[in-house]
Amino acid sequence: MTTLIDRIERAGLVRRSPHPTDRRSLVLGLTPEGAAIMADTSEVYASAFAKALDGLPLDEVLTAFGAVAAALQAIADERETPAGAAAE
Repeated sequence: MTTLIDRIERAGLVRRSPHPTDRRSLVLGLTPEGAAIMADTSEVYASAFAKALDGLPLDEVLTAFGAVAAALQAIADERETPAGAAAE
C-alpha cells in the first residue's frame, strides 16, 4: 500500500499530512489535480450506469447489485481462508 501511495503522491494526486491526534499516523488528502480526476471519473461512471440502467425497474437493479455484492463478499471470504482450512 505504501508503494502505491508513494506513486500517486509523486504524481501529484494526493498529499500526506500529519494526523491531528495520532502522531504515528498520516492523513491522505486529494490535491486539486486528484480531485479533478476523481470528479471526471465519477461523471464517467455515473453516465455509464445511467445509460446501462435506463428504463430498468429499480427493484431489479437493487437485486442485481445485491447479488454482485454477495458474490464479491464470497470471493473475499474465499481469499481470506487458507487452502485446506475450513471456513467458520
